[in-house]
Amino acid sequence: MANDDALTRKEAGELVTENVEHVMLPEMRKRLGEHVEDCPGFENYLEQVQLTIGILHQLAEERISSTTKQELR
Repeated sequence: MANDDALTRKEAGELVTENVEHVMLPEMRKRLGEHVEDCPGFENYLEQVQLTIGILHQLAEERISSTTKQELR
């Protein structure tokens, strides 16, 4: 993308979490999508972040036994 609205790689990287958490404004989501199309490897990075955040959400929902809590303390 060669226009003034193009995101830099750094800007796109900073928006990834907002995208995964579904709190990004539609216009920014569009700009991020355009960056993904134009930046080789960024789609892979986006998928890795999505997977990581998904796993962290799953871990946060798991119950910890009282024995494990005591061992951690």
